[in-house]
Amino acid sequence: MSQSNKTVEASGRKEWLKVWAIPLAIVALGFVFAIAGIDPPPPDTLRFANGRPGGAYHGAAVQYREILAKQGFKVELVETAGSMENLELLRRGEVDIAFVQGGTAKLPADGDSMQALASVFFEPLWIFQRSSEAVDQLRKLEGRRLVIGDSGSGTLELALQLLEANGIDSQRAELIEAASQEAVALLLADEADAAFLVTTGGSRALRQLLASPDISLMSFDRHLAYTNRFRFLSPVVLGQGAVDLAADLPAQDHTLLASATQLVAGRDLHHALVPLLLETALQVHSDGQTFEEERQLPTADFTDLPMGKDATHYLEYGPSFLHSYLGFWAASTVDRLKILLLPLITLLIPVFKAAPPIYRWRIRSRIYRWYEDLKLVDDVLAQEVAPQTLAQHIHRLKKMENELTEIQVPLSYMDEFYRLRVHIQLILAKLEGRLPEKPGQSPK
Repeated sequence: MSQSNKTVEASGRKEWLKVWAIPLAIVALGFVFAIAGIDPPPPDTLRFANGRPGGAYHGAAVQYREILAKQGFKVELVETAGSMENLELLRRGEVDIAFVQGGTAKLPADGDSMQALASVFFEPLWIFQRSSEAVDQLRKLEGRRLVIGDSGSGTLELALQLLEANGIDSQRAELIEAASQEAVALLLADEADAAFLVTTGGSRALRQLLASPDISLMSFDRHLAYTNRFRFLSPVVLGQGAVDLAADLPAQDHTLLASATQLVAGRDLHHALVPLLLETALQVHSDGQTFEEERQLPTADFTDLPMGKDATHYLEYGPSFLHSYLGFWAASTVDRLKILLLPLITLLIPVFKAAPPIYRWRIRSRIYRWYEDLKLVDDVLAQEVAPQTLAQHIHRLKKMENELTEIQVPLSYMDEFYRLRVHIQLILAKLEGRLPEKPGQSPK
């Protein structure tokens, strides 16, 4: 390729850049304004209300913290007395997520400020009693010393509901508020007749009580009546030997009542965090425990708080394409920016349509502006003018020819460029033909 052709092509590229610069700048500016209007990025810190150290809530929350740390999150664990305190912290907006025992939320008010992300594990109600005074129904505990859980715990809330349904209150029995470890100690020391515990099936306290010959576990023979009245409860069977096969604990099957522990968040939780939290819940809880089948939980079932729409979608359809193949932060960024795609396309369509005509106009304007001068000179041919005026126009056209040699246009427009030069030469010849002949000059 000759140097002149390279120069012409370079000129064409430069012209394209000039044409596209303003439309693309407008699109970029619109893009910047649109970004300012989309959702902010998710926070990288979460406050997680769980329970007391050593309990099921706290143990699960520690696993969440370890998994989320790999995604760049800092999880602050907030130790509490249990579900009731967790709910209060959620109501005040002091934590982002929490474990909440089924049946403890105050509906419908809590449903307006909170959302359930999933049921994650079952927590049965265990009622242990002194074997010497064991009874087979809650209503027969009237007049006894009953440890019903600690203030702020879900155990206390559930125990009071069930005792009230059986006609027992603080006037008909001695109700003692104490945490689970203290409840076990009181029962073993014969300072209480029965103790209510809400926990999973693998705690040391359960093993200790089941192994004691002086303590017996109550079975809920009227479980259908309870589950019909308290919809958040489900019957579960603790099979013989389920806690310890070697020691045969328990020595017989027991029917217990269980509530589902829910992973709960405030309504203002960033929607991008929901898939991340549920993916974490799957890793922690999907293997199941004593009362759950493998991959039975997490689930949208067994919740008494309203399910969040993002959580429902995830549990039904699984992770999105972006979250399946990208890391959390990359996926959430792309997910936030994809809403800009439609306005961006809307802006680009007219830009793409307008740019080629503008480009053609700019290139042709370089050529057509010479035609204006050429037309003025051509009009002179229709008039009678002095030779001096003809000479001035001839000089003007020759100067125009010289200037055209400096004009560069893309190769695709050279036909118009050469037509202009031909037209200049044509008019120039006509002008020269109008000049009077000089002495000694042969006629043209």
